[in-house]
This record gives sequence, C-alpha cells and structure tokens, in this order.
Amino acid sequence: MVFPCLVNGNRYALMVMFLNGDRAHGPRSAQSGALISAAEARAQREVSIMRRCRNPHLAAPGTIDVTVTDIDGQPVVYFTEEWVEGDDLRKILRGKGPLPFADVVRLGIDVARAIDALWSERIVHRDVKPGNIVRRSETGDFVLLDMGSAIDLNAPVLPIRSGRMPGTRMYFSPERVSSSGAFALDHRSDLFSLGIVLYEATTGVHPFAFPAADDVELLARIKHRTPLRPSSFQPRVPFRLSAIIMRLLAKSPARRYSTCGQLVKALESC
Repeated sequence: MVFPCLVNGNRYALMVMFLNGDRAHGPRSAQSGALISAAEARAQREVSIMRRCRNPHLAAPGTIDVTVTDIDGQPVVYFTEEWVEGDDLRKILRGKGPLPFADVVRLGIDVARAIDALWSERIVHRDVKPGNIVRRSETGDFVLLDMGSAIDLNAPVLPIRSGRMPGTRMYFSPERVSSSGAFALDHRSDLFSLGIVLYEATTGVHPFAFPAADDVELLARIKHRTPLRPSSFQPRVPFRLSAIIMRLLAKSPARRYSTCGQLVKALESC
C-alpha cells in the first residue's frame, strides 16, 4: 500500500507491505520470519533498483530505507520513495478518454526512456501498465512507478508466493505467457506492455481484453491474436503512430524495436 508522508518537511510516498494472515504465527515464529525475510528482500531489491536507475521518468528513492517492524503483532515492511504529484494514466483514461495523439507520443517517449534506464542495468520492469504510470502535474512528463515486480537479470531470482506471477496479466507479453523463464525476458517484453498501454491511450480500448474474457482466453489472445489496428477504433490516428503501436505488439520480440532508442526515434518522427 502507498501513503503520502512528510519527512523533514518534504513529501514522500510511504510504501508499506502488510504481511496479512501471519498475525497468528507471531513475529518470532519460523514461518513468519521466513515471510518477513522474503518481503524485506523484495523491498531491498526495489530500493536498489531506484538507486541504480536514476532517470527523470522513474521514481527516485526516498530518505527512509527498508525497515521491518510490528504493528499490533502484525509484521510490516516499509520504505519511502519520491512522491510524484499527479494522476495515474488509468485515472486519466477513465475520466477523460483517449489522449490527444501528441500526448500519446509523449507518453511513449517518456516510458521508453524509463524502460531504457532500467535495461541499462539489465532490469525488466514486468508491470508496465496505466496504473503504474503517473503524469506529473507540474511538467506533464510521464513517470513509471512500482519496481515491486521487476527482475534483475544480474541477481538471483527472489522467491514468490505459490501460485502468484509478478505483474498484471492484462499487460503480459507473449513470452511471459509462454512461461519460458524469467531470465528469458528482456526489455522487449516491457516494450510489448508499453504497446498495450499506447493502444489504450490512443483508442480507449484494450487490444486483447473484453468483458467476458477469463484469464485463459485473455492470455491465449495475447499469445496468438493480432489485434485490430488502432485506426479501427480511432480513424484519425496518424498512420505512423498506428504502425509503431502495431510493431510493439508483434508476437515475436525480434519483430519489435530492438532498442528503446529506436522506438524513441520513431516516435519523435511522428
């Protein structure tokens, strides 16, 4: 959970992990201790990524490091990061509908630069989605948040709870659906997720999801179905922007942009 907080007069986001369901075991039990250690390791990784990948389109670390405590006998792990003032893209799209095309281009450039900063350290975000992208009120820039699902390909894989896959299924890439292993991923998986985000920002429609779809059908569509071109829903979308989005949504990573820089250049040409 995220709460705004003040530290020495400055506003930060307080990131809190409540380890629900473990109160009965007590903070000193072996099971609770293992859970705390895993949560602390995930939080330490998240803070480490923010420190290593400094970029105006990524949230910066805060002043409170990873801390473990108890609240009424319930284990809690917390730390702070930059508070980005503004609305997240999910709220913007729900409230105002699709973005102007110039803003879609800006969104793509800003998030591509964030993905590039992560990939420079061999980190894959794995949860690029509208709810994790905030538009700064002051500048209009877009910022990619939440490194909680990120994987560092230079470090051992951290354990996850049984039955849980990091990230959000609606924004999985085909290679994530294939379950070929976390270390088979690279930045092009994040670029596919960005393609879904840009499709939604352009048309107001998700390229693969529909109301009656369950997870099995959704993931099958991501893996096998080629979506309609954005112009099917938004006839005035520029051809070049539509082509960029469709290239990002290519099933094979090799058919997407090989670098974030190539994507930025293509978007700037719009």
